[in-house]
Amino acid sequence: MSVPLLQIKDIASTAIDEFIKVKEQKRHSVQTLQQTKEKVDNLLLTVRNARFDSLEMLVKLLAETRKMQGEVIELNSLKYMDTEAVEELKSVLQSTAAKLSDKTVEYLLRQEALIPYEEKVTEQRSAVDSVTKVIDANKIEENCKAISGELELLIDILNSLKIDDTTQTTRIIEKISLIFSSLNEVRAQLKRR
Repeated sequence: MSVPLLQIKDIASTAIDEFIKVKEQKRHSVQTLQQTKEKVDNLLLTVRNARFDSLEMLVKLLAETRKMQGEVIELNSLKYMDTEAVEELKSVLQSTAAKLSDKTVEYLLRQEALIPYEEKVTEQRSAVDSVTKVIDANKIEENCKAISGELELLIDILNSLKIDDTTQTTRIIEKISLIFSSLNEVRAQLKRR
């Protein structure tokens, strides 16, 4: 008689443990969704209030939006997630990313869009003339690598944007290529010293 009672007790205990685990997973999913919604709302507020007067700002907002899209997609991996709420967040972020992409392309097509990069290259060219020590040359080379990295990131972003007119893409890439060319001239000038 005691063996069946012990089995019932074990089964009941297992059922209670499972119930507690499911309840905890549901609570965790709700909490994670709420935290993600708050992050998305903060990002949307930042985007709404942003002044799109610098390429740096646009690139930063695009990167943050893409990162947030990844976080939202990850929500679906949690058990007991509200998939409708997740789809709604994905839709809002997709729309925001599209608007930011359009603004970035619009900005990149401006004549003055890449002037900050041109100025950085000019600054390095001027610094080459005053190089007297190897340590000075190393600093200039590091700066050139940083500028090169930023330009490569810009090309990656450009390739991931949805641009209907390929002539626009070509114009922007040509501008970036000219800056790369100037940067390579600075590096060559530095090596000759």
